[in-house]
Amino acid sequence: MHRQRDMDAARALAAAWTTDTALTDIPQSCRPRDIGEAWRVQRALDDLLGEPRGWKIAGTSPEGRRHIGAPSPVIGRLYASMIVVPGTAVPRNHTQRMRSAEAEFAFVLGADLPPSDKALDRAHVLGAVADLHPAIELPNSRYADFGDVELPSLVADAMCGGHLLLGARAESWSADELSRQQVVLSGPDGTEISRGSGIDVLGDPIDALIWLANELHCFGYMLRAGDLVTTGAATKPVIVTSPQGLRADFGPLGSVSSL
Repeated sequence: MHRQRDMDAARALAAAWTTDTALTDIPQSCRPRDIGEAWRVQRALDDLLGEPRGWKIAGTSPEGRRHIGAPSPVIGRLYASMIVVPGTAVPRNHTQRMRSAEAEFAFVLGADLPPSDKALDRAHVLGAVADLHPAIELPNSRYADFGDVELPSLVADAMCGGHLLLGARAESWSADELSRQQVVLSGPDGTEISRGSGIDVLGDPIDALIWLANELHCFGYMLRAGDLVTTGAATKPVIVTSPQGLRADFGPLGSVSSL
């Protein structure tokens, strides 16, 4: 019976995605009542929104959790259509209802991380990482006012999935230095609008990646080679009037800008 509910909720969300129509909420008849049900709706969306590209973590900083009303980090899906590569403009075919931006550390996996008898540790997870990229997330919502819906509805909606601006891969980086790496997000006029560091991402972006790798196992999924993972806000989420003209500077790791 829950399969039908999940698909009904996913179809309502997918229709809002494809037509850029705002929902008040998922219809009550199929609205997820908890995170477990919301997760199932997310997976039903996988059949409706195109190629999955990886995962995002939301709520890895206290500011991020307050922004979405979450007591702990939560997982969302990344789809290929969300990824904006260097030199490509942010698509303008969707209303930016959240008008939010945040700089993030993003990783590309080079190997699978299947479940094992014990939790995956730092060495195991780092050994599966192929690349690190600077990124800017532009979260979005299919709800007219994301603040008016409960967390399960947000999670069902790919956890406020929007666009992810992916910078060029870092030529060299040290996992031991990411927690100390300063990150500055600037607006179109070059003025700093938010600042943070890797320590704002669950204490260390690598720790966030480890958390995700193990949390996915609890839901029967795993990180796979080729997956892109963005690990959550390294800068406080800020309201922006336009997604164009933003720049996130990650120091020696590089930068990423929006066109």
